[in-house]
Amino acid sequence: MDYLRTLRQDYPSEWPVEKLSVSFGVSHFAVRRILKSRFVPTPEVQKKQDERALQQREQRRENMLQKWQAEKSKEQKDATEQMEKLERENGESDPTIELDEEFDTSDQKRGLEREKGQFDANNQKRG
Repeated sequence: MDYLRTLRQDYPSEWPVEKLSVSFGVSHFAVRRILKSRFVPTPEVQKKQDERALQQREQRRENMLQKWQAEKSKEQKDATEQMEKLERENGESDPTIELDEEFDTSDQKRGLEREKGQFDANNQKRG
């Protein structure tokens, strides 16, 4: 409640009643009542409210994390299934891996040819 009052008091044009009601998840009638009231909770009540709010926040965080992990796991499973399906259809392994292997091999050949050419050139200069 204090935070709601503080936002409204410090930034009245940026935090109208409607925006406060949406942000805090309460009706605009409740926001109006809170803003009009002079109630200040005792330290014990405030502590309980803060603890409850923290628990709710932590629970929402955990739920979002579990949802995200489930979606990511499903995406990975779907991708794996698609790759396996393609391999069965084509009777081949992942073509990108084969291209990488061919690329590596051709690079190695070129490197060896360059080294051999440099070796031959150095020997001709000496001899």
